[in-house]
Formats: sequence, structure tokens, C-alpha cells
Amino acid sequence: MNLGGWQYAIARREWTDLLDEYRSAAESVPTLAPLLSIIESVIENQMQDRLAATTSMWDLVITTAPAREPPLDVIVVRSAVSMSPPPAGEVRIEQFATSGLKEEVTRPVEEVLPLFWRFVLEKYGLQPA
Repeated sequence: MNLGGWQYAIARREWTDLLDEYRSAAESVPTLAPLLSIIESVIENQMQDRLAATTSMWDLVITTAPAREPPLDVIVVRSAVSMSPPPAGEVRIEQFATSGLKEEVTRPVEEVLPLFWRFVLEKYGLQPA
């Protein structure tokens, strides 16, 4: 039995709601700024209808839209206040595949957008506008 991928249903959140929530939170927790920049980029690139997102604590959990039933291939962007945080000044993006494979890359926060879009292209074949 293969238990790969994300085993939880994605309760899709509107990207604009995530934007408001993370903007407000980043005012008091500045280390959430890299995740806020991802949300802003998804909206700026008009990818809200192609990517579904939810949160797990302050991590972003992203899959293709519409999200189907689990198990799912997901990309998880770990925040600095995550249960599994990256080192200070870095961002971690993980991909959980239904094949059971997991990929994880940690980079400086300045590289969050190129890293995020690389994962979206490689894992889902989607490019920003």
C-alpha cells in the first residue's frame, strides 16, 4: 500500500483571503513575508484558478485546481513559524508526490519566488503569466 502524497483534503481557500490574512500576520510576524510574496505573485500572475491553496498552521499547501480527493501531489512552503521551520533567513519548499517521493529544497528567502515557480513548473507544468 502506497501512502505517498498529501493524505488530507484540501479545503480550498481564496487567494485574496490568504492575501489579507498573511498581510495582516506579516505585520506582527515579519518572517511570514516570503509566503506573502508567493500569494501576491500567484494573484499578480493570474494563477488563482490553476492553483488551489490552503494552510497548515502558517505553511502554504498548494496543489492544482480544482483540488481532488487525497492522496494529492502538493507543494508545501514552510514558514519560519512552522512545526518544521527552515533555518533563519531561509525558506523551505517541499513536494510530496503520490508516488511516495519527496523533494525538499532550502534556499535564502530572497530566492523564494524563483524557487516556488520552479517547483510549480517542474511538478505541475504550469508557468506564471
